[in-house]
Order: sequence, then structure tokens, then C-alpha cells
Amino acid sequence: MKSSKRILATGLMGASLFVVGCSSTPSYDVGLQSEVETRIDAAINNGAEEYAPLALHDAREKLQTAEQLISSGDEEAAQYWLEKASVDAELAAARANSERAKYAADQIDKDIQTLRGKL
Repeated sequence: MKSSKRILATGLMGASLFVVGCSSTPSYDVGLQSEVETRIDAAINNGAEEYAPLALHDAREKLQTAEQLISSGDEEAAQYWLEKASVDAELAAARANSERAKYAADQIDKDIQTLRGKL
């Protein structure tokens, strides 16, 4: 009888620890939020405000939505919006890089045309 009480007590303690552990662990990737913020900053530094404003705006809005969901306790939905924000931030940076490269290529073409005109 003592043995079954001990097993029951051990089982209940284990179940309690499991429930407490699960409830205190966020269901979203905590590091992803700061990663998204970093990606948005990188996109801005790459010229996204000028060259990819829509994608940058989308990333910021989705991050804000995720933050609101985290505050309200809907961490599963927050994870979804953090992932979408991350993709939009990467898109903004890529578009900005692409547009800057196009601009540089156009400038080089103009310089070449100018040089040819002088010859």
C-alpha cells in the first residue's frame, strides 16, 4: 500500500511539473522577435525606405501585429506573424539591394556613354 501511494505521489508531482513547465514556456520563438527587428534595421540600412517602402511597411506592420498578439497571450498566432514579418524584412532588404545595384549599373552606363561621346 505504501508503494502504490508513493507511485501515485510521484506521478502527481511529475504531472504537476509537466503542466507548470509547459505553461511557462512560450509557444513562439522568443529570439525571432529580436531577429525580425534586426532584419528590419538591416533593410533600412540597405535603403529599403527609399527602394522598398512597401515591403518594409509590411514587415513593420506584421511585427506590430505579432507584438500585440504576444501581449494578449496568443503566442501561436504571434509566431505566425513573426515569421511573415521576417520574410517581408528579408524581401525589403533584397529589393533595396537590387534597386541600389540597378542604380549603380545605370550610373556606370551613363559614365560609359559620356566617355564615348568625348572620344
